[in-house]
Amino acid sequence: MRFLKKSLLARLVSYFLVLSLIGMGLTGYLVYLQATAALKTSVFERLEATALFKADALDRWIEDRSADITFLAWLPEVRTQAGILSGHAPADPEYRSAFQILSEYLTFVA
Repeated sequence: MRFLKKSLLARLVSYFLVLSLIGMGLTGYLVYLQATAALKTSVFERLEATALFKADALDRWIEDRSADITFLAWLPEVRTQAGILSGHAPADPEYRSAFQILSEYLTFVA
């Protein structure tokens, strides 16, 4: 410590060193904060794009299945058997027969 009190050059060098380390530390910390913020933004943008893509794919899948169900509902055999199912009790033999026919038909179509 006596060396720092006696030598002007040592004091200047030590002050410069301390100020440089503080400046570098502060700069490094700010760069770190900006980099983490940029990475978070990038990740959230990618996740949002993926979510939109998956939502669009799910919407298309639902529309396709809806069209399939509508097509099946308009088939004469399905309409006939569904009418029997809606008009009879489950214990009725006609109900069981219509259920069996419809089940086999839909298994074949699917």
